[in-house]
Amino acid sequence: HFLWKKSRLHVHWANDWNLPQTENAYKWFLEKLTGIMEEPAASSETVSEIVRSDEQKARILKEMLLADLGISDVTIKPVGNKDESVITTTHRMIDESGKVKHFQLLMEQESAGTQRFFSRIGGWLQALENGSLLVVDEIERSMHPLLTRRLIEMVQDSAINTKKAQLLFTTHDALLLDLNFLRRDQIWFAEKNEKSCATELYPLSAFSPRKGENIRKGYLQGRFGAIPFIGGDGTWQV
Repeated sequence: HFLWKKSRLHVHWANDWNLPQTENAYKWFLEKLTGIMEEPAASSETVSEIVRSDEQKARILKEMLLADLGISDVTIKPVGNKDESVITTTHRMIDESGKVKHFQLLMEQESAGTQRFFSRIGGWLQALENGSLLVVDEIERSMHPLLTRRLIEMVQDSAINTKKAQLLFTTHDALLLDLNFLRRDQIWFAEKNEKSCATELYPLSAFSPRKGENIRKGYLQGRFGAIPFIGGDGTWQV
């Protein structure tokens, strides 16, 4: 932590003095490091992207359709000041007679997973467009595993991620521990040291897993550590 803080201050100081040696590093932190924050849908980057252009709105709607959320359109209506808005989603359905019908919901009436996907997708697409490093804590929070997987697949798909954006995320979703989905060198574990209480990071590759091995099963069985342990007195240890 000390080294990181010292390095960050040095880059900031060097930029104030217009030192050319650190100019590219400063620009990378300023322009390419993107944290996907948990925020209400109404104040999310997605709203800004939809309002920005019809093209951006079409891209967002396409991803929401691919995610099978059943949403065919989104309407943004400003309320009060420019930072407030009412979001209405339009759903397409076919009734028993085969007729196509539409109904609308307020965003707050949608499921927590839909709201979370919506609030993320605008910033996600923007980061892919800019070739940024996406940093996300608990990527699976309130979302169906397949929605989480879709967000990760977008970064892995070279047809979508043409600017070579990268993704760094934490998760408790053991379903993502799949060597058909992630490489061995992409998976790291975090475990708290019992004595110092410091969190230690170590890679899956340190265990030399076999190709095709069921690492999810091995992780849940405790082979790789980094899992909660219930003591004999019923207390949790990590």
